[in-house]
Order: sequence, then C-alpha cells, then structure tokens
Amino acid sequence: MDAKEALKQFDGYHQSGFAKSEIPNSAVLLFAIMAIKKQVPAKITIRRYDNEGKILNGDCPVCGQVSPHSDYCLDCGQKLDWSSDKE
Repeated sequence: MDAKEALKQFDGYHQSGFAKSEIPNSAVLLFAIMAIKKQVPAKITIRRYDNEGKILNGDCPVCGQVSPHSDYCLDCGQKLDWSSDKE
C-alpha cells in the first residue's frame, strides 16, 4: 500500500463517520490523514529553468513558498512533484 491508497482509505473512513463512532479520538485519524497528504507528491508551479532545460525552482502548491529543487518543501514539508510537461 502506498501513501495515495492509504489516504483514500483514511478519507473514506472519515467521510463515512467511522472516525467519530469507532475511534475514541478522531483527532488522531485527522492527524494521520494530514501526515499522509504530505507524503503524496504535489505538482509544483515551475518558476525557472536552467540553460539545459532542467527545473531550478518552483512554487510549493500547498504553502506557495519558492522552493529550490528538493524532494520536499523546505517550508511546510510537502513532498513535491518536479516532473515537467516538457518531459
């Protein structure tokens, strides 16, 4: 199971009311959903390319901060998707 599958399952539990009726502390489930969402790569908005067409930096889609080419946003911790439509 990957992060996307786990997130889908947790969201399903939460939407169905499972969180409130079956889990004594639904805040735990909500915290788990938020943590898993950070692990699902979110597509950046590309800001700059180098002379060879490689992405240099982009905007994090969650917090909007400019991020250097890194696996995670240095500000909010969101996993980033650096794929380009050019690829």
